[in-house]
Amino acid sequence: MATERVNTSLPETISAFVKRQVQVGGFSSNADYVRHVLRKEMKRTKQEQIVWLNQELAESEKSGLCDETPDEIRAGLKKVVKKAVADRKESI
Repeated sequence: MATERVNTSLPETISAFVKRQVQVGGFSSNADYVRHVLRKEMKRTKQEQIVWLNQELAESEKSGLCDETPDEIRAGLKKVVKKAVADRKESI
């Protein structure tokens, strides 16, 4: 996986918090801890999206206005989300 260097300034309170987490959490560096936190946030965000999509699918099924199966709808939504993510990455 390609990497990109990102430098960020933090307020003293957050910087001190990160340093404490590195010391007590067994992380090798501040950057290692920040990567850990970002990965957890990415996973949480993805899980929230899945819950939302499943709720929307359940509501749609109740309406009875769709001929597609839930699996077909999920497959179509995955394509839409992948395209949106790819488009967003290109615009950054």
